[in-house]
Amino acid sequence: MPFKIRAGIRRFVYSSVFRALLPPILLIILIAAAASSNYGKPTRFENVGPRVRYFHFADPTSPVNFDVLRISRREALISVRPVLGDGFIGGLEPVSKQALSTNKGSFYPIAAINGDFYHAGGMPLGIMVSDREILTAPV
Repeated sequence: MPFKIRAGIRRFVYSSVFRALLPPILLIILIAAAASSNYGKPTRFENVGPRVRYFHFADPTSPVNFDVLRISRREALISVRPVLGDGFIGGLEPVSKQALSTNKGSFYPIAAINGDFYHAGGMPLGIMVSDREILTAPV
């Protein structure tokens, strides 16, 4: 009996949104696999928030080192949100200043990640979604 995929799932898999999200998802899987492999134990570990852990992995015999931020999606107090540099698309601003700009009302940052690639003018390469609104189109 052949496996049948529902039409909605099939449309999503072939959509440009899925194709835009696939590379970052694969990168996360690769990092998670490297973190769980025999690369070694973390050289540094911190709890930075409720169910949020930071790990730093380094191998003294190799120039490779990486950081992992593990966030539990079950924690209602934690949300992951994109932030625009200087408050607009194409704005350039250090990650530390972007994190501080989110410190408003009941929100305060506990971690910040520089997680996108940009054209020389600061425009993001690929799709950017904030508050369920598409800000930039996929490449």
